[in-house]
Amino acid sequence: MIKHSTSPRQLRFELAARFDKIRNLLLTDRYAPQLSRPLANWALPADRRLPRALLHRPLGDLLRTPYDSLAAVPGIGHKKMQSFLKLLDRALHTDELEKERLEDIAPQAAVVSETPNKVVPGIGGDPSNISEVTWATWRATVLNHNLGHEPLGCFAGSLSELPRVIWSIPLEHYAGLTLDAIRKLKTHGEKRVRCVVTIFGQLHSQLDGKPTDGRIQVRLTPARIEKVDQQVQQLIAGTLPLTVDSIRTVLLEPLVEQIGVDAGEQTAVMLRGRMGLEGAPLSVRRTAMRMRLTRARIYQLLEDAATVVDVRWPRGKVLMSSLLEKAAAMGVDSPEYRSLRNLAETFFPTEFRPAPTSLPFVRRNEAPQSWSTGAAPLRAMNTMSTMLPTPSYGMR
Repeated sequence: MIKHSTSPRQLRFELAARFDKIRNLLLTDRYAPQLSRPLANWALPADRRLPRALLHRPLGDLLRTPYDSLAAVPGIGHKKMQSFLKLLDRALHTDELEKERLEDIAPQAAVVSETPNKVVPGIGGDPSNISEVTWATWRATVLNHNLGHEPLGCFAGSLSELPRVIWSIPLEHYAGLTLDAIRKLKTHGEKRVRCVVTIFGQLHSQLDGKPTDGRIQVRLTPARIEKVDQQVQQLIAGTLPLTVDSIRTVLLEPLVEQIGVDAGEQTAVMLRGRMGLEGAPLSVRRTAMRMRLTRARIYQLLEDAATVVDVRWPRGKVLMSSLLEKAAAMGVDSPEYRSLRNLAETFFPTEFRPAPTSLPFVRRNEAPQSWSTGAAPLRAMNTMSTMLPTPSYGMR
C-alpha cells in the first residue's frame, strides 16, 4: 500500500482553512470576554511545540491577524502552527474548561477525605496539568466561598501528602496567583504545585454550583477530629461525664490516631509512651532510650504533633480553655485537671505550657561585678598571683 505524504503547500492550505473556520466562530459575541486573554491561558504544562512567540499576545489580536503573517513569525513552522490551532480549539471550549473538576473525591460535599488523592480524569491524571482558565475558575470558587483565610493543610486528606512548610499557608496566598506565577515561586517544584492545585480542585468539585451565602458549611477537619470537637462540647456542657477515662477516650486517643495519620507512626508511638497510653507515662529521656532516638529528636516529634493539632483542630484552643475551667472547679489537684493540663501542655504548648523562668546568664570564669574595667582587674590579678605558691622545678 502506497502512503501519500501531505506536501507543505497542501498542509499550509489545510491549516489556513482550519484557522479561518475557528476564527469566524471565536469572533462572535459569545466569545467576546475571552478575546482580551493571552493565548497562554489555554496552554497546558504538558504541551509540546508551543508557539512561544505568540503565547503572550491577546486572543483577539491573533484572530485579527492574517494566517500568513502568523506563519511568517521567525521560529514558527507547520508543527507549531498545529499547536497554535489546538490552543484556539481549546478557546472554543472555554465553557467546558471552566466546568472542569476533580470527580474522584468523596461524594459528600465539603467533607475532607482521608484516602490518598485519586487520579484526575480528563487532564492526563495529573492535577497540575490544567490550563489557566481552569485554575482561574477553581481559585474563584475558593474566594467566593470565603475560604481564603483558611490554611492549606485543613483540606488535605493527610498532612503527610503536603510539605510541612505549606501546612499553615492560607489559601488566599495562592488564590491571587496564576499557575505560571506559582511555578516561579522559590521551592515550588511540580510536586508542590500539584499538592496546591489538587486541594483547590477538590474544593471546586465540592462547592461548584453551591450558594455562597453561608448556607453551605465547609468542614475544615477530618471526621475523627469532628467527633472530638462534638464530644468535647458535650463534656463542657455536662452531658458527658468528665473523668480520666472519658478524657482518654474522647480526647487523647483520637488525637494520637490523627497525628499518626498526618505526622507518621513514629510520632504516634512516641506519644503513646509519653502520654501513658501503654502503661506509666515516660519522661523525655526514657522515651528517647526506648525509641533509640536523641532527646532533641523527641522534642522535634512533640513539635510536629502540636503543629498537626493546631492545623487540624483550629477550635481546639478555645474548647480546651473552657474544658480546663470546668475541670478546675473540681480542684486543681484532681486527677481530671492534672490529666487535662498535661494534654493541653503537650498539644497546645504555646498557649498552656508555663513560660520558663529566665535566670541571669553568667559566663563561665566571668570576673565579679565589683571588678571594673581598666587597671583594677590587672591589679587584682597581680595581687592574687603573689599569693600563689611558687612551683618547684627541681630534679626528682
